[in-house]
Amino acid sequence: MMTETNNDQIAYWNGDMAGRWLSVEDQLDEFFTNPLAELLRVADAQVGESVLDIGCGGGVSSFAVARRVGPTGKVVGVDVSNAMLERAQQHLAATDLDNVSFLEADAQRHTFEPEQFDLIISRFGVMFFDDPVAAFRNIAAGLKPAGRLAMVAWAPIDDNNPWFSIPRDIAVAKLNPPKAPPADPHAPGQFAFADVDRVVGILRDAGLADVHGERAELQLEYKHSTDAAAAVTVCVGAAARMLREANATAEVLAAVQRDVAAQFARFAKGDVLRIPATVTIFTAQQG
Repeated sequence: MMTETNNDQIAYWNGDMAGRWLSVEDQLDEFFTNPLAELLRVADAQVGESVLDIGCGGGVSSFAVARRVGPTGKVVGVDVSNAMLERAQQHLAATDLDNVSFLEADAQRHTFEPEQFDLIISRFGVMFFDDPVAAFRNIAAGLKPAGRLAMVAWAPIDDNNPWFSIPRDIAVAKLNPPKAPPADPHAPGQFAFADVDRVVGILRDAGLADVHGERAELQLEYKHSTDAAAAVTVCVGAAARMLREANATAEVLAAVQRDVAAQFARFAKGDVLRIPATVTIFTAQQG
C-alpha cells in the first residue's frame, strides 16, 4: 500500500515541479557534472553489467553509465515522474544507445525481478523515500549476489554548499518570514540523507553489507553568466520553494536573483563559475 507521503512525492514530481525542473534541466545537468563523474568513478561499472539508475530524471546519468557497460550491458532508469521520463525518452532517441530503457515506478514499492542487477546507482535520487529502510530492502532484492550500490547525496546545506545556502539566506533576508518550528531534517527532500551515520544505518538495516559513506569536496561548474546561474536557484531548490510558498512578487524574485548573482560572482574563474560543494558518496553490497 502506498503511504500518504509517497503520494505527496509522486504528485510533487508529476506536478508543477516537473515543469520547473525540466525548464532548467540542461543547466542542472551541467552543474551536476562533477558529482555524477565522482559517482561513476566510485561505482566502477564494468562492460556487460546490468545497472539500475534510481531517480534517473531526464536520463543523463543513465546514458553515462550505459556507455560504460557497453552494448553487452543494460541500464534501466526508474523515476516516479512521467514528465521526466518523457524527456528521457526524447533524449534517448537522439543518442546511438540501444541498451537503455526507462520505467515509471516508485522504487520503494515496485517489484523488481530478483537478482537481475550487478549495480544500482543514483545521482541525487534517493532522498525522497517515506520509509527508506523498506525502500532499500526492496531495491536490494534486485541485486545479484555481491551486487553493488553507489549513490551520491547532498551533505548538509551549511556544510560548504553555497549553491544552496546563498540563495536561501538571501531569500530569508528579503522575505523576513515568521519563525517556524524547526523542520524535520530527515523528512523526504534534498537534504534527507545529509546525516552520514543515519544513512549508513538505514542501508545496514535494509540488509546491505560493506556499507560506507564518505564526504567528497568538489565543484559545481557552470559555463554561463552569474545571472543565469542565479536564475536556476530561484526556479528550483530551497530558496525557490520558500519564494513560492511566500507568493513572492516579481520584484522580490528579481531582487533575490540579482543579489544571488552578485554573491556568485566571487566563484567566477575566467568564463566558468566554480562553486564549492560537498556531497556524500554511499556504497554498499548485497548482503
